[in-house]
Amino acid sequence: GQQAADSNALGESWQVPDSDPSCGVPVPSPPCSAEEEVLYKSDRFCGILTSTPSSFETCHSVINPQSYFDTCLYDLCALNGGQEFLCAALEAYADACQAAGVTLLPWRNATFCPVACPPNSHYNPCTSACPATCTDPLASKNCSKPCVEGCECNNGFVISGGQCVSMSNCGCLQNDKYYEKGESFWQPDCVGQCVCAGNGTVVCNSDTCEVSEVCKVQNGLLGCYPLNPRTCVVEGDPHYHTFDKQLHSFMGTCTYTLSKLCESNSSLPYFNVEAANEHRGSNTRVSYVRYVDVDVADQRIRLGQGGVVTVNGVAEILPCSPSAGVQVLSSGFYTMVMTDFGLRVKFDGVHRVEVTLPSTFGQKVCGMCGNYNGMAADDFLNPEGMLEPDSTSLGNSWEVSKNSSCSAGSLPTPACNDTDKQVIASSPFCGLLIDTSGPFQICHAVLSPSSYFETCSYDLCELGLDQETLCKSLQSYVDACQALGVQIPVWRNTTFCPLKCPSNSSYDPCMTGCPATCVDRQAPQNCSKPCVEGCACTSGFLLSGDTCVPEAQCGCLFEDNYYSEGEYFVNENCTRRCWCEANSQMVCSALSCGEEEVCKIQNGQRGCYPASTALCHIYGDPHYSTFDGKLHHFQGSCNYTVVTGCDNSSIGFSVTTRNEHRGSQSWTALNSVALSLEGLHVALRERKAVYVNGALVSLPASPAPGVTISLSGSYVHVSTKLGLQLQFNGDHELLVKVSEKHKGKLCGLCGTY
Repeated sequence: GQQAADSNALGESWQVPDSDPSCGVPVPSPPCSAEEEVLYKSDRFCGILTSTPSSFETCHSVINPQSYFDTCLYDLCALNGGQEFLCAALEAYADACQAAGVTLLPWRNATFCPVACPPNSHYNPCTSACPATCTDPLASKNCSKPCVEGCECNNGFVISGGQCVSMSNCGCLQNDKYYEKGESFWQPDCVGQCVCAGNGTVVCNSDTCEVSEVCKVQNGLLGCYPLNPRTCVVEGDPHYHTFDKQLHSFMGTCTYTLSKLCESNSSLPYFNVEAANEHRGSNTRVSYVRYVDVDVADQRIRLGQGGVVTVNGVAEILPCSPSAGVQVLSSGFYTMVMTDFGLRVKFDGVHRVEVTLPSTFGQKVCGMCGNYNGMAADDFLNPEGMLEPDSTSLGNSWEVSKNSSCSAGSLPTPACNDTDKQVIASSPFCGLLIDTSGPFQICHAVLSPSSYFETCSYDLCELGLDQETLCKSLQSYVDACQALGVQIPVWRNTTFCPLKCPSNSSYDPCMTGCPATCVDRQAPQNCSKPCVEGCACTSGFLLSGDTCVPEAQCGCLFEDNYYSEGEYFVNENCTRRCWCEANSQMVCSALSCGEEEVCKIQNGQRGCYPASTALCHIYGDPHYSTFDGKLHHFQGSCNYTVVTGCDNSSIGFSVTTRNEHRGSQSWTALNSVALSLEGLHVALRERKAVYVNGALVSLPASPAPGVTISLSGSYVHVSTKLGLQLQFNGDHELLVKVSEKHKGKLCGLCGTY
């Protein structure tokens, strides 16, 4: 309620909160020399407003031009007499006069304040304030407003949006809103998308928003927009930044659940993301991500080191689409899985993993990445929903599988003295992340570097100022910033974190997130992803898998999968082998596996390979070690089926054993073994006696084609052409070996294999 000292003070007093740091600075009084002031007051400049005679003279008695003259002079002094500012000042007075009903004489010409009008229109100093439009062609005839200066449509044309069009090119009026011809829009609640076909015709479909989208108004337009996603990051050795920004450091070397859908009755698509960790080099105090498994749409996609990708165990060339709505592609340093419901999983093949989910998954997920509920404090929940006391016990609780070579996590205490800490916190090292004049300061307001500085300091303290580790930490922050749309200036050079790119590519600190590939040459033009740091293909080259090749050397797109030139593949049942020849030609031929071969995946490649064998070991009192390594203890004293076909599987043989008590009712052991195969009955009994169809035989014997019985050391050995071998010591021990071609077809005490 107090008087301000001047205009600047008045303006400052009415300032509202603003995020722009440059706002709020009072504009100083414009400097203007005496010569300039005389010039700008003349009739060639602002003086035209007040002079007589002039185009504005008829308005002087209605609106005093003095204040317009003063602001005109102020602007020209402040802005060095630019004609566009003079024209703006004159236009302001002309508009005020015409709004007051005063008709002015023409004051513009081809060289003084000209007006450029769009197609099908022309300039009129006194055109109707109610121009004819597609929705009201007679608007100008019923207008009571004074005329205005502007561009008016030529005869036969009306306004559609901001353009003058013929009536035949008018758009559509739908729900009291006008849409131009060709414009698309959503119906209320996004229950269908429509397009204006022209002449008032609207064509609609039944499209709805995707699972990863929400129907809302944004920038004045109703539509399906992406849900606000959050990202969980695993980086370094390794550190876990959860969806809700909790930080865990955990060094286990087993396989762990990062995130999965945990709400059993959810209508959301199921997914599961796991990471396997490993030690590297001689340092066993820390671990790194070895590979990432993504289970989605009934597929298991593995992102491995060096950009290697397998789908259900089969190596794939990128880009590929293992299932409808699922894509695997390269993006900068990363291989990435993208789904149509908003899940995105990225792995750089070295140490960094990103799991991104839309907000529809909030409070419906679990794992090391947390439950995505906006609260960091409860990101210590184990699979049972109980809070763990620290990051180490949390990590161990999310272990998926453990083998003899993996170890539980235990958090080491970094051995770092005060001198080391000071060095690490300096700008040449981790301090570069928080340096307010460094290359990363542009991102500080968008993403706090504090947690990245903390993990960087931890890693360098643990690994002894290792530059490779430092570079990984810096790159993690750069990647996170660029994912948020912040472009980081060049921070690498030939001696600091240099990056070596493969042939036909070069380093780009901000390359497209959708590089051009042999499958999609136009990918960069249609890309909505932020830029990424990486190696971009040289002009004229396209990405084929992870290699930049000339367009003429692109591979083959066959049955919705891409294969590089020279690559081959075998179909699921090994009945066809295809290979990609030059000129993108795919050639296929018939294939069949040999008698001693099976169709399987080996080293990421499906094909016909020699069948391996599985062993079932029965011994002692008796103990049964199954084909799959499960150990049973069973002391029954009857006849028992050891191996037979399961669920009507025709394997052509069965093996039974008989147990007997020996000296004690609590002790049993093998007494005999019976083999039935293709009408042949072979009995192996005590003291290595062998009977074939009830008759005692001498060894070696070959009672049928493809069947041999012989002594081998302390065992009677039976070999068959059907992929079965038996070894019985005539006392208590039996070894049963079966071919891999019987896998999944067996039942009995030796298991299902």
